Amino acid sequence: MFNGSNTIIATWFHADESDSSGSYSQTLGVSYSKRHYQLYLQCIYVFFQFLEIHKRTEDRYLFVNPHGYSQLDETLLTFLSKSQVKIVILQNTHIPPALFGKKWRNQFFILDILEYLAKLEKNIVILDSDVITKSNKGIKFTEDHEVLGYILSNDQDEIINGIKVSELSKLYEKLSGEKPSREIGYLGGEFLAVSGNSLRKFHHLTELYYAKNWEFALKGETFFREEAHLFSIVSAHFKLDVGGDQVISRIWTQPWTFRSIPDNLEELIFWHLPAEKKTGLRRIYRTLSAGEYTSFKQDQFFEKYVRESVGVPHYSLKKLVTDLIDLRSGLLRHLSFRLRSFFGEKSS
Repeated sequence: MFNGSNTIIATWFHADESDSSGSYSQTLGVSYSKRHYQLYLQCIYVFFQFLEIHKRTEDRYLFVNPHGYSQLDETLLTFLSKSQVKIVILQNTHIPPALFGKKWRNQFFILDILEYLAKLEKNIVILDSDVITKSNKGIKFTEDHEVLGYILSNDQDEIINGIKVSELSKLYEKLSGEKPSREIGYLGGEFLAVSGNSLRKFHHLTELYYAKNWEFALKGETFFREEAHLFSIVSAHFKLDVGGDQVISRIWTQPWTFRSIPDNLEELIFWHLPAEKKTGLRRIYRTLSAGEYTSFKQDQFFEKYVRESVGVPHYSLKKLVTDLIDLRSGLLRHLSFRLRSFFGEKSS
């Protein structure tokens, strides 16, 4: 059981700078803009507020790079301090080489986070910041298991972020020198749970394979693109409990792209809401940061408000209108950015 002071729940914020910026599909635009930073800082506020609301007892950590720390304003710092969140500032020593491209460039910052956490020898649960807590239940591991994984795909022919799922088993064999004991599936990167007694080995393997990976890339061979690829491969070395889908689900909420509401919604501890950064999570942030949570009087009214805000399990006409209003200015800015980029390239 993962809960209490033997366990750390953490999230992270990496503020890109212009010379090492990346491209992230859920946010669009320039990743080193104040607007981009603010989107994630609002999520972080909501993330830790929900841990507080549900009275979770794990130690709370926020990891940031130095430029990220400089973006935390006094209001957020005060809130984090009152919520007993330990802020850890780390340099990102895992920025991929230029040949890697723009996508997911800051995702390997999590290896620096693992290096820090491995020294503490506690159970860890690392979550993306656009996750909200829905329960104070303990996070259960099957007996004797060391890593709890959230399997997003076992379809070996599916292409996820640049490589087929089947390539994960092939990369495992190249990296380790042995065949995997089982077919490797793709683990969602928004959730990583590792037992304290396995964490040093887990971190060691991520560092080893991260370094080897770029050798493959330089030779023009298949290589992993992002941290979830790496964690899927490394987890195959451990007694893996694949019951993460009983703990968390990636919930797609917008009707004009793709909606996916899990059958076990009410049993989950965490909801991952990647499409709600600019809409529902932002509205919840405004409510919480204005101190309006207490005005709900009873928890069921707040729960109703949260569900209506993020469109789970139902997407209402009211949410459609508010979403379109929230997204309108952002879409216009993104279109303007793309047009400027296009005509700038044409004229150069």
